[in-house]
Parts: sequence; structure tokens; C-alpha cells
Amino acid sequence: MASVPDPPGDYRETLAKVPIFSSLTADELGFLAQRAVPRHCSPGEIVFGEGEPCAGLYVVEAGMSASSRAPPASSASAPVRYRR
Repeated sequence: MASVPDPPGDYRETLAKVPIFSSLTADELGFLAQRAVPRHCSPGEIVFGEGEPCAGLYVVEAGMSASSRAPPASSASAPVRYRR
């Protein structure tokens, strides 16, 4: 299932909890919150893919997210070594 917009809301408090936005004034947070486009994503849904142009900034208000990166094609057969 694709992302669908959630009803409009006031996201100033949510944005204020994000470290990069924590020092913004109430007016600045309001400016960003007015432009927020909330989305509800289904479990396992891919929100964006590697190499796609940046379409915005994502803030996870509730739930969990994960990110991954495909290995370079040239290293597909090379062993992976981990250091402790």
C-alpha cells in the first residue's frame, strides 16, 4: 500500500523534538509545520530509494524506520570483514 496523506495537524511540538530543529523559535517551527506533509506508511513500505533525488526531509513521529544501502557492484564478490 502506498503512503497516503494524514489529516492536517499541528506538528510544531513534533518538530521541536528533532535535534536539528530544537533551537528554532515558535514562529520558525510554525513556518515549517505549515509546510509539513504528513504521511502514514505501511510496514515494509519503501519510502524512497537509493539514488533518487531528494524530495524533502522525513521525520518519524511514531513507529520505527530502517535504512539500507546496496553494496557497490564491484564489491559484490568481495568478502566482508568486520572489525571489533
